[in-house]
Amino acid sequence: MDKVVRKMADYKMFEYKFVGLTADSSLQWARYETLLAKSSESELLHLCDNESPVVRSYAFQGLVEKKSPKIFDILTRHINDTGEFERIMGCMVDPCYVTDFYLEQVGYFPYDSSSSYKINNHQRDFIDSLMLYGNEILIRKSNYNQIKFKSRDYMLESLTHKDTYYNRLREIVLTGVIEALPALAKFKNSNDISIIKNVYETEGLIGEDFVFDAITNFPHPDLFEIVEKEVTNDLRHDNYFDGSSYKYYEALIQYKTLRSRELLAQTISKKAGENQVRRANNVKYLVSKNPDKAFAGLTD
Repeated sequence: MDKVVRKMADYKMFEYKFVGLTADSSLQWARYETLLAKSSESELLHLCDNESPVVRSYAFQGLVEKKSPKIFDILTRHINDTGEFERIMGCMVDPCYVTDFYLEQVGYFPYDSSSSYKINNHQRDFIDSLMLYGNEILIRKSNYNQIKFKSRDYMLESLTHKDTYYNRLREIVLTGVIEALPALAKFKNSNDISIIKNVYETEGLIGEDFVFDAITNFPHPDLFEIVEKEVTNDLRHDNYFDGSSYKYYEALIQYKTLRSRELLAQTISKKAGENQVRRANNVKYLVSKNPDKAFAGLTD
């Protein structure tokens, strides 16, 4: 088996069963199947500490396939494993990290349905806490202002709201982890208004989605000027209506005022083109999902 492991490590890529435009059988996957067939659970556990991130990943996948009772122990032990490798499925090649791969294998990400092992809610909360307080959440991509590890990004999107998380969330936002801003805003602390404004003023389009998600969670009157500015600009220039534009109106609908009603009415009434119709229909949907007497009659 040592020879198979060495070849797997030397190849340096994680391949699924079929690769390339013609869906050829992968020799690397064949090595994995040999490893799975001939290795005991204890051997796979040992290989999770191999110096090769590819071997560590195949070994953990093997433990999942074998439904080992040690899966969660290994997962938590490697939650900070930032080993990097390239992953190939078909003709698609993308970078991957051991910590993200392990979490995929246990169904942490909602789009992964192939795993035979799923962590439960209690285990998920524990994993979330480990990632929130770990240093890996502070690591950014070298060429883009974004969290490097998708597991940390997803964790912040779905993090259970707990009072004990406030200080840590504020700390990492202040160090530049703008993805944590919506979670921080859920605490509705007026001391954080200046932080939200600062991200809006300094991060541009990269930070915009997080700012508007934060305002949706914390629609403080002092933040309305940001919403009003972007909605007014969107209406004036008839920008293409996309996910970011939708977030403007998600935030606007939180303000039950005469001015917010006026802006919503203007939006719904503009239907001169496909873009305006799409915007009007989405705003009507938001109003219907957020009924309030301040918006009575808008969708009639």
